[in-house]
Amino acid sequence: MQTPSNTPTRLAAVSMATIAMLLGGCAGLSNLIPDYHDGQNEAAASEPAGPEVLLRVAETRRAAGDEAMALSLYRRAHTLYPEHLGVALKLGEMLTEAGLAEEAYRAFSAALDVNPQSATAHRGLANANLALNQLEAAVEGFRVAIDLDGHVKAFNGLGVALDLLGDHAGAQRVYRTGLRHFPDHLMLRNNLGLSLALTGELQEAVRILSNVAADPSATSKHRQNLALAYGLSGNVDEAARISRLDLSEQTVQSNLAYFRWLRAQSEVGIGDIGTEGYVADRLQSTE
Repeated sequence: MQTPSNTPTRLAAVSMATIAMLLGGCAGLSNLIPDYHDGQNEAAASEPAGPEVLLRVAETRRAAGDEAMALSLYRRAHTLYPEHLGVALKLGEMLTEAGLAEEAYRAFSAALDVNPQSATAHRGLANANLALNQLEAAVEGFRVAIDLDGHVKAFNGLGVALDLLGDHAGAQRVYRTGLRHFPDHLMLRNNLGLSLALTGELQEAVRILSNVAADPSATSKHRQNLALAYGLSGNVDEAARISRLDLSEQTVQSNLAYFRWLRAQSEVGIGDIGTEGYVADRLQSTE
């Protein structure tokens, strides 16, 4: 295996501007869910269902794969019970997973109005800000969440936000701090390796991403991140071998050409390198 070479430190000035990837009225339950029958009399059936009932039914529909119905139920529950923390959090979580960042922002803001000390709500709002490219606000929210409960997702989110802001050294400190608490966490290891690759620390990046790609739970995304690191290091043969594990030959050749272009840009000192290959792990769920 070829030893990765040291790409010029101009990679430390890599621009993150092109990073990709790096989340009405009262109604009875019978009116919310088709074919629902609760066995009660007609008057009782016209009363709004309690928030716990709506949450249970929504979770059941979600587990069954009926995400549209589940989201509709969460929205209705939030309309009926706007001050119920659990409803606001579940709604925000599902909206984030659906890519509806603006609505998720409003749901998590409502959750914080109910309980300003909810770490879950702070993480959710920070994730929404991340998706909306409000990076400074995301950084602030993740820092608050870390102070409140130190959840792995808060460390990860803060690192991603800092990387997107171009503060790679700060991001790497956050990932390493998170790994002291969660030493085997694939998400943090992957993102640390990517951040190191973007700052030209390619030998360590390849070492970390190789371990990530060898993990039983690794996905094609993790393997292609390793291919990116090999490509940036100049080890085209290994980049091609890894790429072929998941990609067509046409895509492999396209990626190899892209890796060569990235490397050439760094070597001539342009420094503003597109990083479409950067695929950070961004856990959207707040639980």
